[in-house]
Amino acid sequence: GTLKLRRRRTALGAGLAALAMAAGLAAVPAQAVDKTKYIALGDSFAAGQGAGPYLDACYRSENTYSELAADTKAIKLVTNAACSGNTTQDVVNAQLGRLNKSTELVTITAGGNNLGFGTIVTTCGAAIADPTAAPACNKASSDAAAMIGSGQLAGDVISMIQSVKAAAPNAKIVVTGYPYLYAPVIP
Repeated sequence: GTLKLRRRRTALGAGLAALAMAAGLAAVPAQAVDKTKYIALGDSFAAGQGAGPYLDACYRSENTYSELAADTKAIKLVTNAACSGNTTQDVVNAQLGRLNKSTELVTITAGGNNLGFGTIVTTCGAAIADPTAAPACNKASSDAAAMIGSGQLAGDVISMIQSVKAAAPNAKIVVTGYPYLYAPVIP
């Protein structure tokens, strides 16, 4: 309970800090800055799934970092286009239409679904209670590791970022990461 809350706060703080730096809040007083036009792209972490309450079927939450950043005096959230379950290709195909030359700031959190994050969570969660589910967990985990090891995920993310840059050529692009869900296991 408390550890989850601390991790969520840490992830939220990191996201807001990245936005503050990207918008130049640290260097200029808020009253002297025009609002930066900001668009959030990505998957469930960018949409705010888990933060509830939800605004739509994409599990966009009013409590995600993009919505909270919009409460600052320097950032104007044009839209949170993120949608739970989206892969990097889904971001390119379904979310880039919101970008244009006047977009000044874009955040992107995507790539976990390319690895089958949902499958890993469900199969490995099931394996905790039912050891017969372990082979499915091992397969999902090894498939994800192979995608990372081969460079395919990195290529997918780079391609997505290049597409964002083409759609919003004047924007500062901030790629946000994922929180650590578990402490590293070191043998």
